[in-house]
Amino acid sequence: MEGHYRNSFISFSFSQEAGKVICALYTLLGKYKDKKVYVWNTNRTSMVLFVKLAFTRVNIHGFVTEQEEHVGERYMNRPVVSLKQIEQEDYIIIVADEVPRDRIMRIPDSKAVYWSDALGINEELRNRKIIIYGTGKGADKICEVLSKNDLEAELYCVTKRENITCYKGKKVIEVTELEDYGECSVIISVKRERYRKEILETLSRYRGYIFVEQIIDKVCIGQINLIQNIDLALKKHRKIYLYGRRTAIGELIEEVLQIYGIEVNGYVYDVKSREQRIESIYTLALEGIEDKLIIIIEMLEEHLVRARENIELAGFSLESGSYTGLQYYTAASDSILEKVKTDLDILTGASILYSHGRPGWKLYGKEEEERIRILVLGGSTSSEVYHPENWISKLYYKLNRRNIKTTIYNGAHAGDDVIDELLRLLRDGYILYPQIVISMSGVNNTYYKECANQFNPHQMIEWARVMQPDQEFCSGVHSDESLYSFWNRNEKLLELVSNFYGAAFLSFLQPMNITMDHMTLWEKSTYELEAHIAGAREFADSANDNDNYINLMRLFEHKDEMYIDSCHYTDRAQEIIADKVYEAIIPLIETLE
Repeated sequence: MEGHYRNSFISFSFSQEAGKVICALYTLLGKYKDKKVYVWNTNRTSMVLFVKLAFTRVNIHGFVTEQEEHVGERYMNRPVVSLKQIEQEDYIIIVADEVPRDRIMRIPDSKAVYWSDALGINEELRNRKIIIYGTGKGADKICEVLSKNDLEAELYCVTKRENITCYKGKKVIEVTELEDYGECSVIISVKRERYRKEILETLSRYRGYIFVEQIIDKVCIGQINLIQNIDLALKKHRKIYLYGRRTAIGELIEEVLQIYGIEVNGYVYDVKSREQRIESIYTLALEGIEDKLIIIIEMLEEHLVRARENIELAGFSLESGSYTGLQYYTAASDSILEKVKTDLDILTGASILYSHGRPGWKLYGKEEEERIRILVLGGSTSSEVYHPENWISKLYYKLNRRNIKTTIYNGAHAGDDVIDELLRLLRDGYILYPQIVISMSGVNNTYYKECANQFNPHQMIEWARVMQPDQEFCSGVHSDESLYSFWNRNEKLLELVSNFYGAAFLSFLQPMNITMDHMTLWEKSTYELEAHIAGAREFADSANDNDNYINLMRLFEHKDEMYIDSCHYTDRAQEIIADKVYEAIIPLIETLE
C-alpha cells in the first residue's frame, strides 16, 4: 500500500559513486529512432513538450513553425525552421496533445506525431533484471504495463518489509538489500509525488538503473520557467550551476544539457565540500551574480525551501530569472511544506483552511466592527500559494500606513474563475458582510471548459469525469457565448450580488501577456499557451477602458521582471498592482468614512 512510503527517506550504505542513471519509463518509440525529431511551434506548450522529450534523452533537432517571424533564430541551441527548410529530411514533428488538428494541416500526415502516440516502453528494461519499488496500486499498474510488453518483474522492493515477504508470488526485499542483486532496473511505482521524491533521494547513490514515469511532475513542468531561464542564460552568456549534492538527478541534468551543447560550470550548496567538488553559494555570489544561473536540483520539499532561502540570501532572485529548479520553486514555503491544509469544497472543488482566517478565506487584520471590511476574489495570481508577497498583503499595509484600519478576507484560490468567485461570494458573502468586494480575474476564463455551458465549475467537471469516465453528464443548456462576454457578464453579476449585500464593487481585468503583439521568441515561449490562445484573443479584441471594470490587461506587456512564469507576478509587479487597487479603492473608502 502507499502507506509503506511515508517514512521512506532512510540512510544506508550504497556505493559512494552517484547513482548510475535515471531513466524515463516511457520514451520515443523505436520506429522513430533514426529520424530527426522536431517540436511543433515555439510557444510555452511547445516548451513543455521539449522538456518532456529532453528528459528522455531525445536529441531534438529544432522547432518547426508556420510563423516566419522567428525562423532563423535559435532556442536552447536549436534552430527555429519552416516546413519548407526540412522537407528533404527524414524527420518527424512531435505535436503537443493540446494542439487541434486544424492547426497542423500543413504537416504531412506521416510526419506529424502527437505526444500521446509517440511513446512506448523504454527498451532498456529488456537488458537487465527488473525490480518494482512498491507493492501498492501503482505496482499493480506497472505489472500490467510490463505484461503488455512481454516483460516481468523478478521481485519487489520496499523501504521496510515489515510483515510482507511475498507479493503476487514474488519475493519482497528491503531497499538495503538491493546491492546484493547487482545492476538491476528499479521501477519506482509510487504515485504520490512526495513519496516518489523520497524514494529518489533514498536511491540517489544506487549503482543500477532507476526508472520513473515522470522525472518532473507533469503539471509542474508547465508552471515553472526551467527551460525558459536556461535559454535566457544562454542568450545572456550566464554560467550555469546546480544547487545540491552530486547525485543521479544532477548527473541527469548535466547529461541532458550536454546533448544541447550547454555546459554546467559546477555545483553549489550552502557550504563548500572539497570531497564532492561543491562550492559555497555565498562564495560564488561574491564573484558576481549577474552572469550566473542557479538550477535547484534538491528533491525533498524541506531541502528545496532551504535551498531557495540560501540562494536569495546570496542575492539571486525570481525577478531576474537568476535561479530556477525542477519543481515548484515559485510556491510559498508553507505550500511547499504542506503547512496549509486544503480540503475538498463541495461547491468550488477546493478551499484552503487557514490558521488565521475563515474556511477558504485568509484574514488580514482583526475582525473588529469599526474596521472597513474588504473581500477579495480571484485565482492563483491573487492567492496565498506563491512565493512573492501578493498585492492583497501590500494593499493592507499601504492602507495601514495611512491609518485606514481594514479587515481583508482573501478568498482567491488557484484555478478559480469568475464562476468560482460568484459561488464563493453567494455562499460566504452574507456571513463575512463586506463593505467592498474586489475581483481580480480574467486569465482563468481564457480557455473553454469541456462542457455545454461555461457556468459549470472546472473542478466539478473533473469530478464528473472521474466518477463516470465512460458516461455523458448534463452541464446545462448549450451556449455559444464568447469567453470575454461570459466573463464580463458574470463580473456584472458579482457587482449585483455585492450591492445586494450592501458592498461596493471593484472589478479588475488582470494583467496577462498571452496576446502581446510582436512577441520575441523568448516571450512567446514563456507566455503563449495553446489552450488559451483563442480565448485570450477574444479578451484582447473586446476589452476596453469604458466598461464596468478597470482594464489592466496590457499593463506589463514587453516589460522585464514582471512575471515568474506564464501569468504569475513577481514582487515588483504585485507592488504595481497594489498601487492600482489602492488608487481605485481610496475614493470608496472615503465615502465609507
